[in-house]
Amino acid sequence: MALAFLYSKDIEIVNGVCDKTARQYIKDINIHFDLPARNFVSLKSYCDYFRADERHVLAMIESGYRGGKSP
Repeated sequence: MALAFLYSKDIEIVNGVCDKTARQYIKDINIHFDLPARNFVSLKSYCDYFRADERHVLAMIESGYRGGKSP
């Protein structure tokens, strides 16, 4: 099953940042795309903002959770 939304823990894994920075990225993305304030972003918005490939992001998240990092 593919993820539709990314939460701060997912962004921590993909970007290798702390929770505070991940939450700031979420805020920045929501502001950039003029979206309502919320604690998550869509996978598409995240990939558009960072110019990342969705498959690559999903693979990093999956390997991050399997690699011993728990949410």
